[in-house]
Amino acid sequence: MRTLTLCVLGLVVCLGAGGHAAPAERQALITVLDKSGAPLRDLKPDEFIIQEDGQRRTVTAATLATEPLDVAIVIDTAKPPMGQNYPTREMRDGLAALVKAVYADNPESRVSLMEYAGAAVKTEDYTNNGDKILKAVNRLVASQRSAGVLVEGLIDTGKDLQKSKTSRRAVVTVSLGSPDDGETQPREAAI
Repeated sequence: MRTLTLCVLGLVVCLGAGGHAAPAERQALITVLDKSGAPLRDLKPDEFIIQEDGQRRTVTAATLATEPLDVAIVIDTAKPPMGQNYPTREMRDGLAALVKAVYADNPESRVSLMEYAGAAVKTEDYTNNGDKILKAVNRLVASQRSAGVLVEGLIDTGKDLQKSKTSRRAVVTVSLGSPDDGETQPREAAI
């Protein structure tokens, strides 16, 4: 049995509708990784087990997702507590690796970058131009504000993603644990 984790394969799942109605089909995007973290790209429908409400569902197809991915990166740039340094180099290196991996998967994918501290500010809109995003990543520095407005940033990000034309969307949030100074309640950020 292969180990499954969470948007590389598109599954078509046949859901029983009860009675004599034809079963409904639904699609799900998942990523399947082996024990070492490498993606598995050759799985067949019968290698998946899907259960809904305690009932096993039939997987009728498993294909590699080919659509571009829209990725919104929301990053904490609030000033760390006294005596700590903002991990500028680590943030830049980690985000650069993420951006390169997204574009390696599909060059038509789009990435946006938003920083949050005293305000949530989009520093780069969705683009499939990797150089533009990497330049924005390399400009990341700590703010002088000691608190952030993560929830407000997530709300803005959700509104942007609703306009996306691709079915593959992701939000990557990097938080350093800055206190949220915004007045918006977390339940308002549901996407």
